[in-house]
Amino acid sequence: GVYLMAMRSAVDFTGQSCDGAGIAPPTLTALYSRLSVLQEQVVVLHVEPRPVPVVSRQNRLRVIQLDHGFWVVNGRYGFGEAHNVPKLLKWARSKGLNVDLSEATYFTLRNSVVPIRGGAMVYWRAALFSMMARNSTSRASYFELPPDHIFEVGKLSSL
Repeated sequence: GVYLMAMRSAVDFTGQSCDGAGIAPPTLTALYSRLSVLQEQVVVLHVEPRPVPVVSRQNRLRVIQLDHGFWVVNGRYGFGEAHNVPKLLKWARSKGLNVDLSEATYFTLRNSVVPIRGGAMVYWRAALFSMMARNSTSRASYFELPPDHIFEVGKLSSL
């Protein structure tokens, strides 16, 4: 099997660009801290939204092979494009990514926000934000991931 860790944008989570060095997405660290095991191959996927309608094909994808079965795939999409990750990964295979996508499991992080009284935000605003977060599109839908290959790791935050 293969673990695919999907991230919306590397900048959102790490504050740095994705060069394959020193980047561990929250999903991967949460999974490893609980299970203490990983698959033989792990693909860390970074999807970077760009401020243009369409990203050219030559600027869309970068594939980096690291040691010990780790891969980093960087994909760029314009704001007018669908973020079809399975299609991106099929293209990444033509650029050297050596994984069987039919056996892949996509791990995504699902944040749940719980309002608390006396927290960092006024309670009614925190409750409104919590409701909006619950109703937001999941990363699985946003990235057009196959429903039978998804594993969501939950994270609980309070405001």
